[in-house]
Amino acid sequence: MRISACVIVIFFFVFLLGSAFAQNTLYVAPSGSDANAGTSLNAAFKTIQKAANTAVPGTVIYIKAGTYHERIIPYTTGTPGNEIVFKPYQNDQVIIDAAGTTGWNIFTFYGQAYMRLEKLNFQFNDNSVSAYQSAIGFGKNSHHISIKNCSFTNLLNPNSTGIVFWGDDTTSTGVHHVLIDSCTIGDANFSLLNGIVLNGNVHDISITHSHIHHCQSSAIVSSGADSVSKKPSFDFVRNLTIVGNKIDSNYNLTPGSYQSAIAISSCRNITIERNWISQNDMAISVTAFRLNSLSLNHLIRNNIICLNHQAGLNIGAYSYPNSGWVKNVKVLNNTFFQNNTLSNSYELISFPADSITVGNNLIYAGTSVNFIYADWKGLTNLQNVFDYNFYASPFAIPSNMNFAWNNQFCTALGYFKSISGLELHGDFQLPNLVDETALSFNPHLFNNSPLINKGNALWLPDAGSTDYDGQARLNGSALDIGADENFNDYAVPNVGMSDDLINAKTSILVKRNGDWVFSHDFLAYAIFSSNGQLIYHGSNAANGEVLKLKGAGVFVITGLDINQEICEQRIIKE
Repeated sequence: MRISACVIVIFFFVFLLGSAFAQNTLYVAPSGSDANAGTSLNAAFKTIQKAANTAVPGTVIYIKAGTYHERIIPYTTGTPGNEIVFKPYQNDQVIIDAAGTTGWNIFTFYGQAYMRLEKLNFQFNDNSVSAYQSAIGFGKNSHHISIKNCSFTNLLNPNSTGIVFWGDDTTSTGVHHVLIDSCTIGDANFSLLNGIVLNGNVHDISITHSHIHHCQSSAIVSSGADSVSKKPSFDFVRNLTIVGNKIDSNYNLTPGSYQSAIAISSCRNITIERNWISQNDMAISVTAFRLNSLSLNHLIRNNIICLNHQAGLNIGAYSYPNSGWVKNVKVLNNTFFQNNTLSNSYELISFPADSITVGNNLIYAGTSVNFIYADWKGLTNLQNVFDYNFYASPFAIPSNMNFAWNNQFCTALGYFKSISGLELHGDFQLPNLVDETALSFNPHLFNNSPLINKGNALWLPDAGSTDYDGQARLNGSALDIGADENFNDYAVPNVGMSDDLINAKTSILVKRNGDWVFSHDFLAYAIFSSNGQLIYHGSNAANGEVLKLKGAGVFVITGLDINQEICEQRIIKE
């Protein structure tokens, strides 16, 4: 029987395609051998390093469940459209533990490109090595690399860091276009020193949708001017985006050490948006440590910054003139909530900086009612703008608010406006948030919130196209104050005759001639009208004590219980 030339060509093409596909899939298993071909589960490699050495552009490396005690440096690289991928086989649990090995990183990229790590677990279950350790390290001109759904826990070396970018390249290329997405970095044992460190010639990096927690110092450190790159014109991080992350509980074991969860120093073009940043020592700092260095063009917007120990934001060169300079930073539409839980600091702290815009923010202080501390070291003609910020506290009224402005301390919003010349449109309002308690804080605006349509719409381009939830940033005639834009999605509920003060998720309806009764002991409490006017302030309310509300209306009752928790309840009286 004769076979046509066409059939032979098709058969040969299919054979080559099948061979190429087989070569582009490799397998690793604890039971394997590096002497195997690695092209099937039955012929799997034993080490991930062997698979990395064998891979070609487009290879997917499937890793079977197990713990791999090794450090990996891939010497091949992918190409556009042909990534080299490292991932578990099916849903296997893969742990890469460098205990018992030596080196700088568990996984090192030094000039590689177009690679992806997925669903891998990194740990260093050995605290006997004093040398610096990190799970993943980037250097030289590594680029177009993705780290997705990986975890970094149990890194027990006292100097360990989850991911390190060491931008030592002296050309304009540097480390660039790296994505860290949906990762978990840190554990409750505070085994990490820092979560992610970026230093030197590093640019176009994205950190998104990740949870970074319980680091002893900072969750994210981004810095420049440290001579990591020997080319000063490139020796700084730029074009970094930190978006949609949860960053919590990062502090130096004992709260009060002034460590920042996100620490920015001498960098350019950093965007921090739609993150939940809570229970750290300080939330965000933007400064310039090194003499003659610059920190420029940063954008902080639509973040929830709550319940941090020392401050929500520290901005400026606090060691000026023995430092660099901070310029052109915009802080827009954030919700700051009780970021002074140790009562020895302020919600926002500002040191010398130029062209700073702080606007459309909700700044909600706790019991110390400390709002803004600014010390510009006697400098004048700084083009800084503070305006359209709304201030709130359950224990403050406009004449009882703490500000410090260039060594002048004042306890009134009006006085603060007069000495600063700022906040022409700033106001004091109880914001009517869905939940204003520390235990179950919910920053969304009720439909009757006085913060709706009170922001400056001229800042919309820099406030971004979406709010914290991803909804449109503008709904109405003007921006809403804070990180939430209201879309009539949180109506004020009426839920019955009486309720517990500690339950701040609901409003309650009191019938005509009805009484409202405290069901806990409180050290202090205050009653406000719905527009924020203080009606009455009392102390030492006992469980069962009757509070008679005269007249009809909506009242906000705020109390401080014996555990120093702030509790709030809305009372609607007929």
